Amino acid sequence: MRRIDSVGAVVKSLAFLLIVGLTTYGARLALGENEPRDSTSQPHSPALAVYDEDGAEIYMTRCMSCHQMNGRGVPGVFPPLNGVEWVTGDKGRLIRIVMNGLTGEITVGDETYSGAMPPWNSFLDDQQMAALLTYLRSSWGNDASEVTSAEVASVRAATEDRRNPWTEAELLEEANTGIPGGDSSEDAEADTNLKEKDSDVEQPDTSGQK
Repeated sequence: MRRIDSVGAVVKSLAFLLIVGLTTYGARLALGENEPRDSTSQPHSPALAVYDEDGAEIYMTRCMSCHQMNGRGVPGVFPPLNGVEWVTGDKGRLIRIVMNGLTGEITVGDETYSGAMPPWNSFLDDQQMAALLTYLRSSWGNDASEVTSAEVASVRAATEDRRNPWTEAELLEEANTGIPGGDSSEDAEADTNLKEKDSDVEQPDTSGQK
């Protein structure tokens, strides 16, 4: 009888492991991780490929429930991550958002979102956060430069005293953009583009007023 019980326990354990394995494989397949990579058309270096793979796993466990598998978010609640300036533009701003979270309304494209985003600075180290952000900036049609662990470390050090999540208004301030001590020419250009979009509202003509 004991031998039969032992065999039954082993069978149940194997069945459980098979289910977990198939579930994990299905999720990775949905992310495209098991598709063969075309080395002739892959612009990323081997190191960046590792970033992408690690970033995909972190996204699947930390971000997918809100921003969805396809990165399109939930209308009116969680903004999309594909083809938006908040993701592909200023790296320093993106790091700050993921580091300390976001609260209040934020305008992405033509829609306003109000879902709060939690801070991840206590859950992801510099390498993990760099991998995640690099994945975001190179997925779903995004084609922006990678984020390095050194850049994440610089922003983390510059914002170590911050305890509250960011607001959209704060993130549009120049002081809260770019990588501290780094070459921010690319980020500055992206920041200008975002501010121009934000202020592209027709102003009343006051030239005739006295």
